[in-house]
Amino acid sequence: GSVTRLAHSERLTALFEQHASFVARVLRRLGLRDGDVDDGLQEVFLLAQSKLDVIEPPWSAVPLVLNRA
Repeated sequence: GSVTRLAHSERLTALFEQHASFVARVLRRLGLRDGDVDDGLQEVFLLAQSKLDVIEPPWSAVPLVLNRA
């Protein structure tokens, strides 16, 4: 119910806050222009949201999980 959605939202927020700057740097190194980085971040974290049930703190598996999309 709503408690589960809240916990899910809090986990996604924490994941974003901890990894957004790193993901943005990686996207730039992969060739995304600065104007496209926000869109790339959105795509990455939408994917992370869909896999949040298999991503556990301390988020060490994030690169592995996202790479297997």
